[in-house]
Amino acid sequence: MVSIMSNIAVGKQTQNQWSTLRNLKARASVLMFLQRNHIDNMEQLVNRITDINEEFKEVSDEIKKTERRLDTLALHFHHYENYKKHKDMYAKYKKLDPKKAEAFYDKHHEAIQEYEAARTHLNGVMGDNKTLPIRTWEKEQKTLTGKKFDLCERYYGLQDEVRSVELLRKGTDAIMREEAREAPTRTHNMEI
Repeated sequence: MVSIMSNIAVGKQTQNQWSTLRNLKARASVLMFLQRNHIDNMEQLVNRITDINEEFKEVSDEIKKTERRLDTLALHFHHYENYKKHKDMYAKYKKLDPKKAEAFYDKHHEAIQEYEAARTHLNGVMGDNKTLPIRTWEKEQKTLTGKKFDLCERYYGLQDEVRSVELLRKGTDAIMREEAREAPTRTHNMEI
């Protein structure tokens, strides 16, 4: 019985040691974050956390916007390729007399439908332009791909920073709770 009680006491001491070590690590990370961000008071800390979260949201929104435009450009290129690929087939189909055209359509309906869908899409995109702005789209796609890569790097950096700040906040809360529990004990010990 005595050995069991001593093992329980040792376990509690070990648990207290680990708790103390965790708290020291939390305090060190809080201090490093505060020094790295030149934070001297709680208001600056709250402002920095708010700034990080706002920047994270802005970068996330910008990535989504860039991805939507890249998807639109990919759709334009897809229809342009179908247009080029099936243009001759469609011209041949339109030149045929109606009796032969029906049999030709049955045989090549997929290509003809892809061409018609591509033509409709590209006519809607062109608007008042006489030619397709393929070179402009290619340049825009290249620029947006680079921009997306840069935004993703910022996004992942901010994601790590948000995680760190959340851990920092949890660590700060734990430190404050521990200090609140120790304060009455210290006062009690001083009175004796």
